[in-house]
Amino acid sequence: MLEKKILVSIVVITYNSSKYILETLESIKQQTYKNLELIITDDCSKDNTVVLCQDWLDVNKHGFIRTKLITTPHNTGVSANCNRGYQEAQGEWIKCIAADDCLYENCIENYMYFIAKHPYIRICQSRVRAYINHFDEECRVENTYSLPLIMRDNVNITAYDQYKCLCMNNLVIAPSVLMSKKMWEQLDGFDENIPMCEDWPMWLKVTLHGEKIYYMDIYTVKYRIHSGSIFGGTTSDLLFKRFFKVDSLVYSLYIKPFAPFYIRFINRYNYQIRYVLDKLGMNKRKLLFRFIFYILNLPYRIVFDFLKKH
Repeated sequence: MLEKKILVSIVVITYNSSKYILETLESIKQQTYKNLELIITDDCSKDNTVVLCQDWLDVNKHGFIRTKLITTPHNTGVSANCNRGYQEAQGEWIKCIAADDCLYENCIENYMYFIAKHPYIRICQSRVRAYINHFDEECRVENTYSLPLIMRDNVNITAYDQYKCLCMNNLVIAPSVLMSKKMWEQLDGFDENIPMCEDWPMWLKVTLHGEKIYYMDIYTVKYRIHSGSIFGGTTSDLLFKRFFKVDSLVYSLYIKPFAPFYIRFINRYNYQIRYVLDKLGMNKRKLLFRFIFYILNLPYRIVFDFLKKH
């Protein structure tokens, strides 16, 4: 029998989320694990997100151990917004979710079973199903999140193995992550020096400090791809995303000071290829541009594929 005394905090991150927030909150309400705290933290939405959240909490707050709606007078970025929610959380474990995604009803219960079997775990991720716009089967996208072995092997891989691979790309499915509040505190939270990218720097910090990111082979989250999401909108027609400023910040803070030379070199090689091709107007999914990018990026892919398997 699962011990249900552990308090889990669900932190919902909102910003102009009125279109989907109620669906997200209803998925939290449906959780089979009931010892839950609900924190909603809003980053100065311009729509009626806050009103919708407050009205929903007024009706449903009795289904939770504690609820809290956090607002701010100024937009601060996703990293600071996450930190406000995590700081307020009183649970031993924190499950963060964006206000356009949904939890499967047994998400938290499955995680608590997993943690009970492996009490040394402090952070873990799981499987996610992705959908375009709506959570209907006909909108489901296959193989959107296919993790390499290095992020699925709970036995033979070390935290530093994961760190080296994460230096090449973000291989953690952020919507699925469950994190220990104590570990978040020990790592000083999300890096607000990188305001619009909370997840990748955190995973690099986690693994640099010797904390392995474990994997639970169960679907826990429905991820929504839409025009306002990172995989939707204008970026869908590009060969690669234009996150050059974020890339540079992450490299200077978490990769350059700590990673082996060959990883630093290949990371910057990949960055320069993407930067130059984008400046030349070749960051498009045309056959010729795809071929050029494939050939130029081959050394990066060889090293990355090697790291993912070792």
